[in-house]
Amino acid sequence: MAHESSTQKITNFRKAERLAEIKNKFKTGVNPDISEEEMVEAYENASNIKPVGVTFRTSTCSVTVGKLSGVSSGDLSPEDREFLRRSSNSTRLEMFPEAKRKLDALMTKIHKRHRDFSIGGSDLMEFGTFEGEFLPFIKAQQEELEKIKEEISENFDLRLPEFEKEVLGITRKLFPASEPEVSRQLDFIRRRGRSGYLACIEICLRTKFGEAGTEISREDLRDFLRGCKEAETARKAQDIVCSIVDDIWNALLSYLVNISSEKYKDTDSLEGFGKIRSKLKDRALRIRREVAPLGAIGAEDLVSLTSVLETLSLNIDKYDAIDEGFAGMVQVYVTSRKNYGYEPSFGELTETRAKVPEWLKMEDIIATGEDILRNSSEEPGE
Repeated sequence: MAHESSTQKITNFRKAERLAEIKNKFKTGVNPDISEEEMVEAYENASNIKPVGVTFRTSTCSVTVGKLSGVSSGDLSPEDREFLRRSSNSTRLEMFPEAKRKLDALMTKIHKRHRDFSIGGSDLMEFGTFEGEFLPFIKAQQEELEKIKEEISENFDLRLPEFEKEVLGITRKLFPASEPEVSRQLDFIRRRGRSGYLACIEICLRTKFGEAGTEISREDLRDFLRGCKEAETARKAQDIVCSIVDDIWNALLSYLVNISSEKYKDTDSLEGFGKIRSKLKDRALRIRREVAPLGAIGAEDLVSLTSVLETLSLNIDKYDAIDEGFAGMVQVYVTSRKNYGYEPSFGELTETRAKVPEWLKMEDIIATGEDILRNSSEEPGE
């Protein structure tokens, strides 16, 4: 496979840098002071050299149990020891250790090849290299990734109960105090399920190649690139939606933490909390403005979640507000899990995490939300 020489890479990189400088001057209204020949070359390079980004997004079905290196295996059965040999690293146990190794190797290969084909260590790539070498390579890696995901999919339902049994067995023997936290991690893997896990594993290709002036000649590569661009648009939409969910979730959490704090423990009425309630309402209105344009991507239900904040800001009975706020967090959890496959958590609000009141437990929100989801799926016609 042909590669650019170091000299050619440096030349192309300098051209790309000069192009970026010219474009920046035009944007800011500064005369770039270039010759007609350099302008023509800059235009040609604008079509011929563009950024190409690639990210390998992955997730693991793993559970953190404790420091596994150097632990005494005297109390472990031969089966336990074999499980540790195959599935453990320093602190985690992997549900699919062989698939994890394959995914790691695939990620390394993709990132190395991207560096090889890019200009001067940047994200810039020449069109001929992209069309003739890098795009076919990424397509081949996508096909390899699908094979790995198919193997996981075929074994997921059978492997999950085995993995839970093995992990809990090791935890009870080596780290008994960690069992509640380990059980929570296993619960998350179970809730997310096979489709949720596999959806987190993908190759993300970003480029403006394939647009006017840089059309791909091969039909199969053209279709593949179109699919990559559509997937990137969908990912961006999902990221926006999830950030708004987090914003609503954190607004509710902050408010509940605030009105439940120790300094207000003898307060029953929120009538004197005008500033705090006003801040919550303002935040609701800001989020509603951000949500308004998202109807085009099917996020109308986020508007109803902002109404939770507005209604809560009007409630002046502290204990009614606490009940209403808890119900609101359940509603956010259910909507997010059901419609977007996303699960918010207390970890998103690290600065107040230590102040979360005892009565407000993530496991209670999850249990209530999962009951609602289960019941809704069992309704006739669903």
